[in-house]
Amino acid sequence: MKQRLSFLSICAVLLVTGALFSSCTQTSTPGTASQGTPVLSIAGATTLDVTGLSDNQLYEFTVAGTTSGATITGFSSYANGTIKVSWTRGSGDTGIDTVFYRTTSSTTAASGYNVWATAVVSGPFRIYETADNTAGHNSGLVLGPTTKTVSIGGADSTNADLILETYNVSGTTLPFLSLDAGDVLFGTTTHKTRFATNPFAVAGGLANQHSLTDVTSTFPTVANEVTVFTDFASTKSKSIVLVGRTGSNNYVRVEVVPQSNGNLWGDTGGANSKRFIDVNVAYQPSAGWGYVARPPAFSKGLAKRVATGAAIQQ
Repeated sequence: MKQRLSFLSICAVLLVTGALFSSCTQTSTPGTASQGTPVLSIAGATTLDVTGLSDNQLYEFTVAGTTSGATITGFSSYANGTIKVSWTRGSGDTGIDTVFYRTTSSTTAASGYNVWATAVVSGPFRIYETADNTAGHNSGLVLGPTTKTVSIGGADSTNADLILETYNVSGTTLPFLSLDAGDVLFGTTTHKTRFATNPFAVAGGLANQHSLTDVTSTFPTVANEVTVFTDFASTKSKSIVLVGRTGSNNYVRVEVVPQSNGNLWGDTGGANSKRFIDVNVAYQPSAGWGYVARPPAFSKGLAKRVATGAAIQQ
């Protein structure tokens, strides 16, 4: 008994100091074997990274609070082998809540659980506007388990899922930047990826863009422009997250990462300066698993897309 108490005490110290150790679990917790592997939160926390998970695997999650009423509100597969769990606490619950997880082979969760899956996460990748003809400054992005940049003038150009295109707007001397599905530029591409209607401005990027259910949004059936970038003051220092579905029915999130100057793009500099963006990609390798879902479209629209008038949400 003394040894068991000592182990729990050590875990409590580690958790209070902010460390996350999935091995520090209450192995004597009632119901552990049936509920799954327990991972303790920090007192008062409402998010937890569950780490050390297998690639391309479905998991069931539930949460137990120190009082009744703890409810999972969302997940984010924002890093390899990691699923971030978010939840609300019951009334008066300020203690150490426990998240339980277990593997499953079904996308339908058992009663009291929610299902989510790990994703292949890679980046950052830098892509340059199509007006930039410098060697090595690729404008296209091929999305997949092995995401890569490609030259729109090269052999892989028709495989591009996403292209950063210079978008000249009549009546203005400044070029806009447009993220387009590959076949906007090429007409026909191999992948034919489609993007959800609304991009999202998210403080903290992929880690803070969480969902509770898989993708339910309707994706266009024709080539679409994703969004046109301008200097949106209200999106400063926030990531823009795009949600897509490839022609092979794989779901993906693309995060445009803010630059150090707070803009969504950087400049190459010099007399012929061109723009670039940096992106991270979360890709679901199992076709039909929509576990890179967008969050609820809460708050207000920030900016209108030139092509369709749909709003960026935050």
